[in-house]
Amino acid sequence: DRPVIELTSADTMICQGDEIEVSLNVYGTDSITWYPNYNIDTTIGRKIKIKPQQATDYQYTVYFNRNCVVRDTLKVNVSKIFADAGPDRITTDGSSLIVGGANTTVGDGYQHYWFPEIGVEGSQWDPVTTVRPPYNITYYLNVKNDYGCEAIDSVTILVPCDNIHLPNAFIPSSDNQKVKTFGLLNQQFAQLNAFNIFDRWGKLVFTTKDLGVEWDGMIDGKPAPAGVYVWHVDANCANTFERFNQSGSVTLIR
Repeated sequence: DRPVIELTSADTMICQGDEIEVSLNVYGTDSITWYPNYNIDTTIGRKIKIKPQQATDYQYTVYFNRNCVVRDTLKVNVSKIFADAGPDRITTDGSSLIVGGANTTVGDGYQHYWFPEIGVEGSQWDPVTTVRPPYNITYYLNVKNDYGCEAIDSVTILVPCDNIHLPNAFIPSSDNQKVKTFGLLNQQFAQLNAFNIFDRWGKLVFTTKDLGVEWDGMIDGKPAPAGVYVWHVDANCANTFERFNQSGSVTLIR
């Protein structure tokens, strides 16, 4: 009669990178061997630890006295899952950029999540999203699947305070809030000493020292004429308190 052999783990699915321990419960054996010798701590004995990176059939052979040999197979499937947040990079203060790489596992049964939420402009639940980091920050992409497997990757974005950044045009009548007003894109300024806008004849039409205030294209309660206006910004960085004093032009479009 075939001897009774019990495994502590039946055919199973594991997550890539996981290790499982398997034991054979059997009596009256002379020896036990395992094959193949692939990501296994030993090929001889009742107890093994395996860590396959791909689906593998581990064959075990149990030798009994009386010339009795029993062979069977333990099938181990591997759920492969990858997270790719993209390469680390440097961006200009106030700029938006895309994060997420091509190696992330996607498809039915996979869930994606970006964190922290700070500066995330796109969806936190997509493998690729858009961010506008307010300062040096590391974003993490977490990927899970229906088998409970999980992978995580990070991308570090450096945001140096290196210049003044403003749009070169805006449209007050637009329904798009991003182009409806004219203001600083920078998020790393700690202090705004002056933000002035002048018309073509040098008349001051807008002024503020509030980093969160933008020009809505109005002068004395009336729509400003379309055309080119001159701006002047004097501000200090948050980290270094370096001072930037700069002028430029913007086009108001009607």
